[in-house]
Amino acid sequence: MRNLIYRDKVFIWFLVSYICILLIPIIFQSTNYFIMQDKIKEEIETNNMLMLEQIQNIMDQRLKEIDNLTIQIESNPKIKKLLSMKKPIEGNKIYSLVDAQKDLAYFNLSNNFIKSMYIYFHGLDCIVSPTKIAIRMPLFHMNYLNYANTGFEEWKMSITGNRYYKDYFPAIQLSTNNEVNNVITYLHTIPMSIPGKNAGTILVFIKEDKIHELLKQLEIYNGGLAVYDSEGQLITSIGLKNMDKSLKKVINSPNQNIKNVKVDDQSMIVYSCTSLYNNWSYVSVVPNELAMSKLVDIKNLTTLSVLLAILLGLITAYLLAYRNFKPLQELRQAVFKGAGSTTVNKNIYNDLRTSFNTLINDKNTLTKTISEQLPYVRESFIHSLLNGDFYNDEDMDASMKRARLSIRGKEFFVMIVQPYIEFNENDMSFFYNDIKKEIRDIMNDVMNSPLFFNDIDLHKMAILLCIDEKQSKEGYIRYIECGINRACSHINEKYNVKILFGAGRFYQQLTYVYRSNIEAKLALEYKQVMETQPNIIWYKKIKHRSQEYFYPLEIEYKLINAAAAGEPSFIEKELYMIFEENFKYRELNLSMTKHLIYAMRNTVIRLMTQMQISQIEEIGDVDTILDNIKSNKSFEATYHYISRVLVMLCNIGKERKRHQEHRLKGKMIEYVVEKYADPQLCLNEIADKFNITSSYVSQLFKRELRQNFASYLVSVRMNKATELLQKTDLTIEEISESVGYNSAHAFRRAFKRVYGITPTNFKLQ
Repeated sequence: MRNLIYRDKVFIWFLVSYICILLIPIIFQSTNYFIMQDKIKEEIETNNMLMLEQIQNIMDQRLKEIDNLTIQIESNPKIKKLLSMKKPIEGNKIYSLVDAQKDLAYFNLSNNFIKSMYIYFHGLDCIVSPTKIAIRMPLFHMNYLNYANTGFEEWKMSITGNRYYKDYFPAIQLSTNNEVNNVITYLHTIPMSIPGKNAGTILVFIKEDKIHELLKQLEIYNGGLAVYDSEGQLITSIGLKNMDKSLKKVINSPNQNIKNVKVDDQSMIVYSCTSLYNNWSYVSVVPNELAMSKLVDIKNLTTLSVLLAILLGLITAYLLAYRNFKPLQELRQAVFKGAGSTTVNKNIYNDLRTSFNTLINDKNTLTKTISEQLPYVRESFIHSLLNGDFYNDEDMDASMKRARLSIRGKEFFVMIVQPYIEFNENDMSFFYNDIKKEIRDIMNDVMNSPLFFNDIDLHKMAILLCIDEKQSKEGYIRYIECGINRACSHINEKYNVKILFGAGRFYQQLTYVYRSNIEAKLALEYKQVMETQPNIIWYKKIKHRSQEYFYPLEIEYKLINAAAAGEPSFIEKELYMIFEENFKYRELNLSMTKHLIYAMRNTVIRLMTQMQISQIEEIGDVDTILDNIKSNKSFEATYHYISRVLVMLCNIGKERKRHQEHRLKGKMIEYVVEKYADPQLCLNEIADKFNITSSYVSQLFKRELRQNFASYLVSVRMNKATELLQKTDLTIEEISESVGYNSAHAFRRAFKRVYGITPTNFKLQ
């Protein structure tokens, strides 16, 4: 078989095609490299520049924090008070110093660049910091402010004799308590608001090593980094050695942030940027050869990659050609096997084309049949919805999806329209369909929202209406009445027939529109007792007579069916609705109330008989239940007792349903395990086997096994396949056939999707 594949023209065509496809990007990439050299260089320079600007932004942020700190200190009232004091330091002045120190301790010193901060008060000749108060200045200077071997008097003169405004001084060695550090000094005279008055000085020592840590984030390749202030004074640097003078010339040259210069006969790339905050300049110097060494590495790597890509491309082209041709062979074999044919033509495409054309024709025929049946499916769904056959949203949504409908809105209600023909209906029956069609056309033409129609019988038609989120109920009702008046007028003029609409109440849940359907029917029945004959009768506007109770047969059947189906939430909502309708919206007399209780009592008896239940735990048998109903002193208590019995019967039905589903699930699992090797095994076969619908099978698997039927079937087949791979010497083709796959290709794809590796690799493990 493999030799035949190699000689096949289709396989050779696949191979040549893949080689061409894989070589095109390789050739293009090789050519494109030479074009991209300048862009790579530009990208390297841009990245270095962005890094330098990022460092500058961080420095600006830290320096802003120091400036903000001095503003906070200068505006502190306790600091201001000390600025006006003179020696000697005694009495209240000592307390003032302590208070000032406490305030300093609360200032934000989260800036990790700051080593220490001091305030020197000229008049008191003392220093206050967040942790210390020094009044013996010569000793304090020797222990904490001794830098560059400067004496105390010289230091004091430099502090008091000059006026500073946020001034920085280059890095210098500072000796603090026998610890030597390089620091950048920040000086600021206070108060700055009074010209010529030097009452105090804020000193902040910035750790040079912290700035160096930030600067070292740049790759300098044996180059250097420097920071200059706005006057061109070097604040700090790394690795520049004797380049300072050359760099100052570069910084002062305009309109360039990236420059190629000669420094000590060495070609260098200089990156520079200037802060908009304080006009400081940040400079990075990198040897040209080292900076562009990445280009050489990229060139060598590209050459090697191209060679490897060519080799891998040839191998890949071969494997792809084989992989894509092999399924065609298997597909043809599977098609011929299913058709019972043994003749294989040399042209594989002709064989497959003929088979696929047959499948497409069958599919089109099936699609046409489904399209023809779709109106009946939709009619059936609307009919079930209006009759209240759905107890929960899940069942309703599944049926709606099958009918390819989308019914959405904030409120829903039902209208029933009935023509009244005064002639012999046997002679006039052919008019009904024409009248209904006219009504459909007029209502669809008037209303902006979708309408759903359902023929109840020859004489009556139900209309389901939806109010969307953007419409107001009052405006929608006006539109409805406009359409109804127009329909009534048109039908009367054309056919001389009176038509009447009955409308139920509005409900927010679609599953409750059957109530509106019942109410619409009752509204039509109210026609005989109305003095005037409107075109539409709204159920909510009917003044119910006190001798009528609300418990139609449709509601009773719904209660019985819902209880038997095990839907307690539905039962509770229905009972609440019945209670509200009879005891809130109606004024029943004593006789009608007794009739209502008697009717509901009969419902309990019928339900217990239907469910074959003779006794309920915690309540008793049928006779006990009937005695309890008679013994209740109030109608409301009796009603609630009957409601409780119905809910308990519903819970029994729910438990029975759960057990039945559990047994059914077990039987279906046994059937799948027995028949998994059959390629034709599917959801519909399971449904036919157990005489249930395919949608119910799908829902049962999702509810009980937390996965759909297809996923479960694949898991069973894959478990058996792994067992055969581990314990037998069967080929992949034989295993795929034994676990229910028509082709080895489909089996391989399914296996890899589940386990992440191919069956061959799994067998080799």
